[in-house]
Amino acid sequence: MRWGDKGSTFLHPIRAITDYDVHTILIGVDGGGVYAIDKDTKKARLLMNTKDDTDTYLRGNGVYAVTRDDQGNIWIEVVIREAYPWLSC
Repeated sequence: MRWGDKGSTFLHPIRAITDYDVHTILIGVDGGGVYAIDKDTKKARLLMNTKDDTDTYLRGNGVYAVTRDDQGNIWIEVVIREAYPWLSC
């Protein structure tokens, strides 16, 4: 997907946008995980979500914050919705 092309929208709300480095923007999508967008090519790639088969995956796709610290670590805030049958609202 190229960011800015016709039809290149995310299906869920974007909740977080942050610079990772001079070439990359990180996008947190509620219900979709975290994407990395190359600023030069405008291509987006899925960085991580709940369906990753690697050691690095999200426990929930409800991404509400993405940031990078001074050491280059990526911090992601996710909302995990668990079902509790004994709890009625």
